Amino acid sequence: MILVTRSRLYAEFRFILVLLLGAILTACLQPTAPSVPSETTPISSTPAAPSTPSPPWTDASRVFDGVCFEAAQAISNQVFILRSAQDHIQFYDRIDQSGLCRQPITRNPFEFSSGQILAGLWSAGYGCKAHHELIAYQQDDANRRLIIVLRFVTEGTCDYQLLRAYWIGIDGLTGYDIQIVVG
Repeated sequence: MILVTRSRLYAEFRFILVLLLGAILTACLQPTAPSVPSETTPISSTPAAPSTPSPPWTDASRVFDGVCFEAAQAISNQVFILRSAQDHIQFYDRIDQSGLCRQPITRNPFEFSSGQILAGLWSAGYGCKAHHELIAYQQDDANRRLIIVLRFVTEGTCDYQLLRAYWIGIDGLTGYDIQIVVG
């Protein structure tokens, strides 16, 4: 008759458990041979195209660097579409005639001759810092319309009065109805 004590049974159970766990871990940690594809595919040297196309415009905020804070604040949240050099000059004249700037503003040039358009606005708010986020845009060639949807974001609890410019140069959309919506 074989007499097995409870402590010996427990010790054997632990030993078997350790062996079993060891076997499982060894199986999991075994390196696997890389699979060889049945056909070779050449590696492209060109980068993959982005999943969303780039917007059809460039940042043109520097064109309006010479506009003083007071004048930009007075016309904040108004969208302006400038289609010609004459529109651009009249825009600067309007700001100078407002008397809000201490001196005549610096008039930075923009190239309209190739059909480019200036579009934009200043957004006002309170906080520590602010920026615009592009939410969406839709270029409808059939109806000759470009709609840009932005979100004006202010961050922080500072009591600073903020003003952020969003001006873009749009190329190749002469004759389009351009709308900028800020939400």
